[in-house]
Amino acid sequence: KEYILDRVVEEWNKWKNLGEKTPIAVLVRTNDIGEEVSSWLIQKGLPVVTENALRIGISSVVRGIVSLLYCLQEPEVELYHYGFLTSGIFPEGPKSENELVSIWLDKTKKEEIKKKVLDLIKKLDEKIPGRDPYQLIWVILDELKLEVRLLEDLASHKPFVDRLLEITHQFVIEEGPSLTRFLNFWEKGGLETRV
Repeated sequence: KEYILDRVVEEWNKWKNLGEKTPIAVLVRTNDIGEEVSSWLIQKGLPVVTENALRIGISSVVRGIVSLLYCLQEPEVELYHYGFLTSGIFPEGPKSENELVSIWLDKTKKEEIKKKVLDLIKKLDEKIPGRDPYQLIWVILDELKLEVRLLEDLASHKPFVDRLLEITHQFVIEEGPSLTRFLNFWEKGGLETRV
C-alpha cells in the first residue's frame, strides 16, 4: 500500500509541478482491489475515476458520518465507534489507523476515546431530538467543523458528502424523518449510490 501510494503521489506531484495534467493508470486484477486502491488514493486527495470510485460509500468521510448516525441509534455498539474513529473526521480521535489500533488494544485509552465519542453523541442528541437524518448530518458537519475541512484538507470528499446530503434529503421527503428507516435504506444499498 505505502509503495503504491508513494509512487503515485510522487508521479502526480511531478506532473503537477510541471503544470501538466497527465492521467496515471493503476492496473489491478479485480474490482475489489481496484476499489481498495481507489479509496487509498482518494484519502491522499488525488482525483480518481473508476466504475466504483464514484460510489459514495468509498469516501471515509461519508462512512464516518454514517457510522456516527449508527452510534446515535445504538450508542453502546463499539463497532460503530470504531467505524467512526477510522474515518479520521473526529478532531479528538486518532490521526491514523495504527494509532487507533493501539488505543483499541489499551483498555484505559479505549475507555477514554469511547467516552469522548459518547459525549459527542450526547451533544448531537440534544441538538436534534427528532432524529431527522438530514438535519443530523448538518449538525454533524457543523459540530466536527467539516464544512470548512471539505473546502481544504478533505476537498476530495466534498462531492461524496454533497451526494450523501442529496440522497438523505430525498429520503426524508419520500420516507419521513426516521433515522432507523434511513439506516435500513443505507444497509440495503444506499452506499452504492454514485456521485
